[in-house]
Amino acid sequence: MVKVSAAGVELAWVDHAEGEVAFVVQRAAGAEGTEFVNAIGQAGADLTTAVDPNVQPGQTYRYRVYAVLPTPQGPRGTGVSNSVTVSIPTEPLPER
Repeated sequence: MVKVSAAGVELAWVDHAEGEVAFVVQRAAGAEGTEFVNAIGQAGADLTTAVDPNVQPGQTYRYRVYAVLPTPQGPRGTGVSNSVTVSIPTEPLPER
């Protein structure tokens, strides 16, 4: 699930990880962007939402998420989720 406004993007996902200690949301610029960077890191288990307030009106972004697992060698990321593409409106959307 994704909620988009000129003020930010609220992302929601299903937590399939077990034993995770954090989640990382990655963001890429553009509808076809492939250069994902870590945008939001959240410590804790069983998290299923994140908000990205650092968006620019009129821009398009792609997002994906992965869980972070503890290992004897240090933290390890799981595989990334499918990506979702969102377009930020140039003006606030009307209230529903």
